[in-house]
Amino acid sequence: MKIDYSKYFINYNFINNYNYDVSDYISDMLIKNYKLSIYNVDIKLEGELISLQKLDEIMGLYIKNIDFYKFVQDWLKNNDDNIQDLNIILFNIYNLFKNDVTGFVSVSKWI
Repeated sequence: MKIDYSKYFINYNFINNYNYDVSDYISDMLIKNYKLSIYNVDIKLEGELISLQKLDEIMGLYIKNIDFYKFVQDWLKNNDDNIQDLNIILFNIYNLFKNDVTGFVSVSKWI
């Protein structure tokens, strides 16, 4: 059975078609992790699906918002020796960023 991932994940096509600098190892790692997570989801398990929809939202923000991009890059560069579950780390970074009053601005990095 072929799954239409874009039906479940709003940013799926955007993230999969995003061209990033190949020397940006953090973006490479995050996008590969996103794809691996999405392709291994059991759509029938609602908890898994909701968690990965949140990951989809976070990765969309990572690509679209320069402030969040820099926040994630800086955090991972300074804490890369402690990475175990990248999805949980991204959820935590997102919460830190969201709670930082000066950091959460919903503006595209392309504007």
